[in-house]
Amino acid sequence: DMVTKTNRGYCAWGDPDGDRIFTSFTGKIGGPGLDHGINTITGGTGKYEGITGSGPWECEPFLPNGGNVCRQSFEYELP
Repeated sequence: DMVTKTNRGYCAWGDPDGDRIFTSFTGKIGGPGLDHGINTITGGTGKYEGITGSGPWECEPFLPNGGNVCRQSFEYELP
């Protein structure tokens, strides 16, 4: 039996100009189906300063090499 657990963490996304978007994420992992949750944008630098928004993420875990394949999307607003 697989046990569903809560997943929580932080990410930083960057572009070639060096500007960044920061997110926090929460979700469920280890149960039946795909791991999934929500990313929340917590801030940004440069052209992303003041950005807000969120979006879903989902991952297929336990690939042969130990990695995950994830899909993420955001709805966001810039000031």
